[in-house]
Amino acid sequence: MARRLRLQFPGAVYHVFNRGHAGQAVFATPSRAQAFLEILGETCARLRWRVEAFALLPDGYHLVVATPEPNLVEGMRWLQGTFATRCTRAGDGRGPQFHGRYHSVLLEPGEVVAAVVDYVHLLPLARRVVTVDQLGLFRWGSLRAFRRRPRPAWLGGIEEGQFEAYERVLRELAGDATARACRGFDRIGRGLALGSPAWCRAREEDHAALAQDPGGPSRVRFGEDEADWTRALAVLLAEAGRTPADASGTRKAAPWKIEIAVRLRAETTATNAWIAGRLHMGAPGAVSRYVGEWRTAAGLGGR
Repeated sequence: MARRLRLQFPGAVYHVFNRGHAGQAVFATPSRAQAFLEILGETCARLRWRVEAFALLPDGYHLVVATPEPNLVEGMRWLQGTFATRCTRAGDGRGPQFHGRYHSVLLEPGEVVAAVVDYVHLLPLARRVVTVDQLGLFRWGSLRAFRRRPRPAWLGGIEEGQFEAYERVLRELAGDATARACRGFDRIGRGLALGSPAWCRAREEDHAALAQDPGGPSRVRFGEDEADWTRALAVLLAEAGRTPADASGTRKAAPWKIEIAVRLRAETTATNAWIAGRLHMGAPGAVSRYVGEWRTAAGLGGR
């Protein structure tokens, strides 16, 4: 099956969502939901993402994410992959956690983003997880997180002093099907992009042009860019007083290799397979194991 290509460009905003593998309740326990939010925060810190809204429902998640750099693919791979790894290490389920990669829809800035943010905030009510009076109390949604002090650094959204007014607007919207239709709720989550006809046509043209020449010069791109990983590895090798030739001539689990792998996993979105190949550390799973053991020994836990 052909790989689905996702447009990425500086300042892009996406509605990103996925559900549990084989219909499982991926966030059936508080520990799973909390782990996902912690990893989301780590992802945002690594990639400078800003989350405008989120909702973790028992069967999946919905995010509205602003990406200052063209790095959605890298971040989502790390977010979902790290969640699966930590669940496995915690003895909380093995194998795939989500149904495929994820779905993403580009959003036109302004009113369209605002409509999708409202849609995400109303999902717990639409799915009957809460009642309308409990909407602002939903534990695993950004509506409640807006009130936290200190607010997570990666979370945007409603400012202090506007909470009550915004919740009133949401409750009114929840009871007005005509208003929801006028704001395009029935189109949310569909297609490549959501916005005005002209804006969507422009994104479709970007997509078609890049599909013909993915490597061509453009501020818009597909997929992940390994150039950042290569630059980061060069810096880390220099700091360690090592060269690429040293990597091929020393054992797979050499301490200096593991330390570099730990830094690459913490500071970039480099995959285990890429790290294993460049540092000659064996199978990708070995890199994951070495990094996990190092983090556990350092009291950091997880991946």
